[in-house]
Amino acid sequence: MLQSRTRVRLRALYGRRVPFGASCRPADTLLYLRPTRQRTIVRTKSFHLDHDTCDMAAHEMTMMDYSFRLFVESGTGAESLLHRTAHGDYRLLQIASRPQAVAPSCLPLVTPGKPVPELGREEALAELALSGSPFLFYRDPALDRGCVLYHRYDGHYAFMTSRQ
Repeated sequence: MLQSRTRVRLRALYGRRVPFGASCRPADTLLYLRPTRQRTIVRTKSFHLDHDTCDMAAHEMTMMDYSFRLFVESGTGAESLLHRTAHGDYRLLQIASRPQAVAPSCLPLVTPGKPVPELGREEALAELALSGSPFLFYRDPALDRGCVLYHRYDGHYAFMTSRQ
């Protein structure tokens, strides 16, 4: 696994074309499946979002071995989240969805025509627990910005948002 991860990162670093779908993450990532009632938010991250294109966000995802990337999409100026689908495409979720204004991209990109849900933190936790998804991107009306709740390797949750 280490050799595979290093090879992917070095190829991307030296400008060699890394095929779409090449990931440093092994196919069967083991996570601790903690019972739902025992899960809590144990980590909170807050940072300034970069203004990027989807291509730049995908490149950083590959280099850093991230499952998703939270950023401000340069074409729309909207808080966005980019992630890979099971089919190998990239999916762009946005607070204010305007697919026609997204900056041109070389990626196989799917952009739903609707904005992300507006939820409070407790509602988002319940939604994430029910969905079985690894993360949930939503707009928190109390914070007035995009937030991500995601499953950590230890079975708990982490919360991520931008600073304003």
